[in-house]
Amino acid sequence: MQNVEVIALNEKFKYWSNTTTWPSGKLPIHGEEVEIKSGDWIVLDMVETPILKKLWINGRLEFQNDPNDGKNINLNARTIHIQTGELVIGNSTNPFNASFTAQVTLHGKTNDESLLLSGNAEAGNKVLATNGLVSMFGAPVSHRHSRLIKTALNGDTSIFVSPSLSWKAGDRIYVAPNTLRWRDSEYKTIESYNNITGEIKLSSPIQFYHYGE
Repeated sequence: MQNVEVIALNEKFKYWSNTTTWPSGKLPIHGEEVEIKSGDWIVLDMVETPILKKLWINGRLEFQNDPNDGKNINLNARTIHIQTGELVIGNSTNPFNASFTAQVTLHGKTNDESLLLSGNAEAGNKVLATNGLVSMFGAPVSHRHSRLIKTALNGDTSIFVSPSLSWKAGDRIYVAPNTLRWRDSEYKTIESYNNITGEIKLSSPIQFYHYGE
């Protein structure tokens, strides 16, 4: 990790998708090492970035959150290090648009190169590390959890929870273990939710037994 001179943030932002934003005059490509330099304010306005080898953030990287130009945004990298800068997705008064998704996807394998912080201190690989600021605000959720009201079995593509929740298609849910088999937990994506019956249709079948009543 190199020392970085902290420079006051530029009052005007630049769009990631604009080639003039980058010193090379070209957009970042797959496998490239990219730095958001101190003082720079870059707004990520692309649906999908290439998979970057490393991303250093010493200025500000902010996901576009324009109500007139909403979109799903996915930042792809093998390692991300917010060293002296900021990674910003929405804010307390203007959370990221609930109609779209903001996603950071980390790529890599167990034996890939590790992120070196300083000296012999390693942060591992496939990692988002921060010495700076990570700020993420999504749309408020009125119900963060619910009980299963019917037992879910291996192979089920639907589960039943409480009705009248604020959950919607595309949301990710965690189905916790509720037996002595503590490893039997799973993450699932909602395909649809019936707020009258409480039925959730899932994008993939249930793998484990989950008791419900």
